[in-house]
Amino acid sequence: MVKRWGLYAGLVILMIILAVTAVRLYPGKDESEPQLSIGQAVNIFAQEDIHLTKSSDSEAAEINGIKPATYFINDSKNKIDIYRYDTIDERKTAYMIYRDSDEGRANSGPQNAKNLMFIITPIDDEQMTVKDMELLYNVSKTIFEKLNDTQEIVFSGAGSNWEALMVVKYYEYFYYGENETMKYDHYYTESGSLKYLGQDIESVGEISYETQDPTGGGSGSRSKLKLDGTLSLGSSGGTGAILRADQEITFTIRWNDQEETFVARSK
Repeated sequence: MVKRWGLYAGLVILMIILAVTAVRLYPGKDESEPQLSIGQAVNIFAQEDIHLTKSSDSEAAEINGIKPATYFINDSKNKIDIYRYDTIDERKTAYMIYRDSDEGRANSGPQNAKNLMFIITPIDDEQMTVKDMELLYNVSKTIFEKLNDTQEIVFSGAGSNWEALMVVKYYEYFYYGENETMKYDHYYTESGSLKYLGQDIESVGEISYETQDPTGGGSGSRSKLKLDGTLSLGSSGGTGAILRADQEITFTIRWNDQEETFVARSK
């Protein structure tokens, strides 16, 4: 009797663990998809010292049945149009409509945060200043990192001669759409750097590198290091597979007829 009860209790505990895990990975059918109001977005921008001043623009394009709220950014003539949709799917449709339009093909693509779509209109190139470029960079950074539920994974590793750092930032949403169909929305960016650990930095000539991980890989070359021995690998992003914290990145570095391979893992 004791053995039977122990077996039964073990099965119950296992079922509870599986149920809790499923809830963490996937939303319940009664859980609505992530939403943002325009007012919430404006407040989050303000927290990042980006202040939006409401503007009236009768020529702002209607996209997928929605007219935007238009704002000037800080004390500049740079503008941002914010489109609010009822669902992420409607926002995705609007994104494709704009991307395939004449205006969309001429400009950079919209940026997204949950059910909101943002179209930034910079001032003319002739009037653009460094301050304007920094402002627009911060606007884009805030949309991706603050208006979305963005997470960060830092991978690091080193060999005898080189040290590598790779930062992955991403958001992802699981939600139920029409007909209780599971939907998925996500985006990620990756940025990396290398650092030479030796003392003779000036002796290091052209550097080539390769990276390999479960989601793919990359390669490149640079003519020389910076004065502090570092080297930027640039950045990339998209809607492909996201590198996870329990995965590894293999780096192979070649320089001065030498080669070194090592693995970077998340901290």
